[in-house]
Amino acid sequence: MKKRSLLLAVLSLGLLLTGCGQTTFVLNSEVLSSTAASSETVSADNSSSEVSEIDYVHNGSVLLGIDYTGRDFYKDGIGEVTLKTAIDGDTAHFTPKVTSTSSAAIKARFYGIDTPESTGSVEPWGKKASDFTKEKLKAAKTIVVQAPATENTKYAAPEFDSTGSRYVSMIWISDKENCPYNELICLNLWIVQEGYSMLKGVDQFPMFQKTFEEANDQARALSLHMWGGDDPDYNNGDYTETSILDIKKEVEKQIADPTYANPYDNRRVRLQGTVAGFANNILYLEGRFDAEHGGRSEMFAPGEDAEYAGINVFTGMNSIPSKFTTKGNYIEICGLALDSENFGFQITSVSFARLATSDSDARVLFTAADNDEYPLKTFEFAASEIDTSDLWYLNCPVSLTSNVKVTGGYISDDHFATLYIADASTGQRLDYVLYLPFLYKPDTSSSTIWSSIDDFKGKTFRVSSGIYGYHKSAKGNISFQIIASSSSDVSVVE
Repeated sequence: MKKRSLLLAVLSLGLLLTGCGQTTFVLNSEVLSSTAASSETVSADNSSSEVSEIDYVHNGSVLLGIDYTGRDFYKDGIGEVTLKTAIDGDTAHFTPKVTSTSSAAIKARFYGIDTPESTGSVEPWGKKASDFTKEKLKAAKTIVVQAPATENTKYAAPEFDSTGSRYVSMIWISDKENCPYNELICLNLWIVQEGYSMLKGVDQFPMFQKTFEEANDQARALSLHMWGGDDPDYNNGDYTETSILDIKKEVEKQIADPTYANPYDNRRVRLQGTVAGFANNILYLEGRFDAEHGGRSEMFAPGEDAEYAGINVFTGMNSIPSKFTTKGNYIEICGLALDSENFGFQITSVSFARLATSDSDARVLFTAADNDEYPLKTFEFAASEIDTSDLWYLNCPVSLTSNVKVTGGYISDDHFATLYIADASTGQRLDYVLYLPFLYKPDTSSSTIWSSIDDFKGKTFRVSSGIYGYHKSAKGNISFQIIASSSSDVSVVE
C-alpha cells in the first residue's frame, strides 16, 4: 500500500511548535500539529514502491503577498470575512468584516478547483469534499477572501463567475486570530492536495500554477480520495421503498433530539407524494396516510381520518418540467435522502427528466385532475392557532384565515424576505416567520419589487397559501416558517 511519507517524517521529527505558523491538518485520519513542512521530498524507507509526498500547503510554496488588514473586498478585491454559510466543497458565503462599500454577503466560488457535487446532484466524494471544506472553514479563526490577480503583490477588483452571482475567490485561512497575511494558508490548494477536487487551472495566479499542478499530480499518484477509486460512503445501492410518513417519523425524533441519527440519512429512497408547492428550487410533496396505510390516529387532524406528512426536495439549480411542479399532481421520485445542515432533512439528486427512461427517473403517476385518491390537502388556521411544538402538518400546505402584521425582519442578498409577524387583530407576536423566497411584488401585474424591510414593516398581509416548514441555523437551532411560493400567495391588505 502506498504510504504518505510526510506523515512518517513529521512523526519521527516530532515537530510540535506553536504560533501563527502552526497548522492543524489531517493525514491518514490522524490530527497533527506541526510547523510548515520542508519542501524537500522525504521518504520513510528505501522502498522503491513508495510515493514520497510534499506538503505544498504548509511549506511556503503558496503565500498571500498583500495585506488584508482594513481592506474592503468589494473595493480592493481582498478582505477578512466571517463564515456565513458553507455550501459545498468549492462554494461558501461569507460576511465581510470591513463594509465601507457593501455589507452584502460574499458568495465565493473557489478559484481553480471543481469538487464533486454534493447538493442538487450528489456525486462520489462530493459529501466528503464538502465536509472537508466546512471543517476547515468552521475551525479557522482568520478567513480572508481574495480575488484572483496576475501579480501576487497587487490588489484586483473582484469578478463574478459564469453564474453572475458568485465571486471567483482564493480562500486563505489560519487557526489564529489576526494572523499575518504571509502566514495564511490557501484552502483552494489544500483541497487539491487532499484529492478532493479536479484542477481547473489557475492561470490568473501564474505564480502559483506550477505548485497547484504538482499538488494535483501528487494527489493522483497517491490515489487520494477521488483519485483512489470508490467512495466508501457513497450510496450506490438500490432504492429503498419508503414513504414520506416513515421519513417524517424520523425527522420528528431529530427535532426532539438533535443528536439523533436519522437512519434514512445517505440512503437512496423511492417515494410518492402530491405536489404541494415549488419555490426557490425546492419542491414540496405531501402524503396522506390513513390507519390502514401507516397513519397514527393520535396524529390525525381534528375532523380528519388520516395523517398527513410532507417533505422538501431540492431540485438543483436547473429548471425542471412543469409537470413536476404543478400543484395536485401525484408523482414518484427516486433520490438521495440527506440531512442538510442548512435546510433540514430533504431529498436530493433526483432526475427530473422530461421522459422517464429508467426506474430512477421521476414520473407523474396522476395529474391533479385524476388524483382522486391523494388530493392536495391545505390546512386552514387562524394565525395564532399554529403551534410550533406540533409537527403533524410539518412541510404541508397551510392557509391563514386571519391576517398578520409585519413587525420586522430582514432582506437577504437575493432580496428574499424573512418577516417577523404578529396577529393583526391582537398584536400577539407569532412564534414563526413568513418567508418569501422570491422577489416580492405587491402588485403582481406591476414591475415594482419590494427590496427593503421598510417596504414590509407595518403592513398587514393575507397569507392565502404557503408551506409550513422549518429552517436550521448554523448553530443547529430550529425555527419554523410559512414559505410562500409566489407574490400571489401573500397579498397586502393595508
